[in-house]
Amino acid sequence: MFEWSDLRYLLAVGRTGSTLAAAQITGASQSTVARRISALETALGLKLFDRLQNGSRLTDQGQALMTQAEAVEAAILGLEEMARQAHRRLSGVIRFTMAPEGADPVITGPLSEFMRRHPDVRIEMLATETYLDIAAGEADVALRSGAPPTDPRLIVRKVDELAWAIYGSADYIARHGAPARPQDLAGHLVVGAEGRLDQLPQMRWLAGQADRYACRVSTMSSMIGMARAGAGLALLPEMNADPHPELVRCLPNAAPATQVWLVTRQDVRQAPHVRALIDFIYETVRAPPRRSVAAG
Repeated sequence: MFEWSDLRYLLAVGRTGSTLAAAQITGASQSTVARRISALETALGLKLFDRLQNGSRLTDQGQALMTQAEAVEAAILGLEEMARQAHRRLSGVIRFTMAPEGADPVITGPLSEFMRRHPDVRIEMLATETYLDIAAGEADVALRSGAPPTDPRLIVRKVDELAWAIYGSADYIARHGAPARPQDLAGHLVVGAEGRLDQLPQMRWLAGQADRYACRVSTMSSMIGMARAGAGLALLPEMNADPHPELVRCLPNAAPATQVWLVTRQDVRQAPHVRALIDFIYETVRAPPRRSVAAG
């Protein structure tokens, strides 16, 4: 059986009429070209070239094989072009999961832009408080907050560290004043957390500072709503709270920042459309100077 790669030397010598010119085209040495042509002739049991003083000339057998080699070359070039087109025009379905409160313009903006650029990619948003099992195939890509997943089957990429601050409504601040130091929270009504939200490091930090709770809620949207209504101060991600003009930011960066991660698994990561989405989110979400996401 001959080496498929030797066909390129047959084509080069057949088109140029010499091993020297073929060497220049292929980037190989003249001796390599001559050796590969000899190996091809031996493997096929055919004489492909007549060696002349001023070069090499195709025999009838060589000419017939040259025609077939050109067809192989055309097929290979066609495959390469198909691969390039597939890379340029991504397609497929991506199941993307995060917490419901993370499905805001921080993420939906980049996702919408990605789908605009790649109309054949469909993203199924699985917004749920429950952590879907990426390793088991319940979703393809997740945006997660907190400590990075440690499952060795997962590929984890850090997006950013997101800032938190204490917020209160303008009305509440006018009535009770703004805390200047974390220890001042002990004199204020605070909107507390319960359920999974209460397990966040930021809420544990808040519990060490505050002692008067106006209420406890289980979702970030409820916490924002209570703070906007003037029920008390709330510890909120800056990007989730800053769009609300009635909220006044206090004590920026007092609470620990949240690390946010993109999570997928190895077999999914190899898919061009998934890899492109992860790269796109990484470049767009991490770019703004101050942002926050409720990740799931």
